Amino acid sequence: MWFRYLDAPEVLGILNYLADKADHSGALVTKGVIGDIVAATANTLSRDMDATTQALPVLCRLQVVLPRSSDLERLISAATLGSLPLAHDGYLPPQPFTEWSIASIVPGGAKRWALRLQQPSPLSLAPVLGEASMSDASVDIIVHLLYQQRIARSAVAEWLASPASTSCSTTHLVQILFAFHDAAASEQDFPLHDHFSRVARVVAEGRHPHQLPAMAADCVVKMVASTPSSHTKYFKILSKELPSVAPEKLSAYSLSVAQGLLDHGGPEAVAFAQQMLDLGLKWAVRWITDSRSTIANASTILSSLGSYQPRSLAVY
Repeated sequence: MWFRYLDAPEVLGILNYLADKADHSGALVTKGVIGDIVAATANTLSRDMDATTQALPVLCRLQVVLPRSSDLERLISAATLGSLPLAHDGYLPPQPFTEWSIASIVPGGAKRWALRLQQPSPLSLAPVLGEASMSDASVDIIVHLLYQQRIARSAVAEWLASPASTSCSTTHLVQILFAFHDAAASEQDFPLHDHFSRVARVVAEGRHPHQLPAMAADCVVKMVASTPSSHTKYFKILSKELPSVAPEKLSAYSLSVAQGLLDHGGPEAVAFAQQMLDLGLKWAVRWITDSRSTIANASTILSSLGSYQPRSLAVY
């Protein structure tokens, strides 16, 4: 009961000592004590970014001792995030609107920048990717390592191509696919048709919290641009999913996909952009003529429609 009152460095020192004991003896009693300490101190440790990030080697060693500990996964997730710069993926961390201020994010951003050169630990993704049902912390670990370790990419690519990935929730799949393509050092032709359909559906529906469909839209553009061998297949899926919705259900994210693909050029991108522009204009006519309309993203949709370049559409 007293462990929750210890400072993070003290707790980590004890865990390091017990990890050594577990390596040599493997006693179930030692493993049980480690599990109890991690459970009692997880909240305290996760709030101390410096100590937790620097203690990642110890936490990785404990993976063997506590292979299915949700508390340990949360700590490893916090530790791997701590050595990534703020907004490394192009998105600020989600916070309630009332808490948003520069003053609230600068201290954490400065700490993470200072820790960015922390030596990566030999953290295995096999236990995480092998989980039947991934937790949020598990997915965060996968995403963080995709940005930190090149070796993580091959493990995730193998998982994405396996039947095991089809049972992954849509939310988690979008997060993993986005990081997989966003962190790629160069474009690689790696078709994922089944996953592409699910991501395109997230864009078309636009019903998830803002960051997820925005990531899905970016992901769709990156997947098409990096997979020339699947252009025809991907555009067929997009033409089925995005322009087929009713005008009043048009998502601003669908228009951003069309604009993003148009920037890459090609006759297929132009044809798809024309479909989305037609749908967007139908939406605009209904919105303008309905004085009672209170669509939340109306200004975003109108701005997206205004960003289309007529010359680009006419080139082909």
